[in-house]
Amino acid sequence: MDEKEGLRSRIKLIMEREQLNNGAFAESIGVAQATISQIMKGRNMPSTDVLLRLHQRYPDVSLDWLLTGKRTVSGEEEQENG
Repeated sequence: MDEKEGLRSRIKLIMEREQLNNGAFAESIGVAQATISQIMKGRNMPSTDVLLRLHQRYPDVSLDWLLTGKRTVSGEEEQENG
């Protein structure tokens, strides 16, 4: 999975968790609906501003997880099974 796809899928997980569509999610973080629509369609990468607004609105979302997919959504180390 490339970086753009990974970021998009993690943002989509947050939207699903919050039960928000593109418009409601965009409003919740203070950006235009078109911005989120373009990210979700894969046309654009989320800007630093979008990522910071997302983190400010949903502070339980780890920036480490959002940017890299490492750790858990809340930033905790994932437990090894076994």
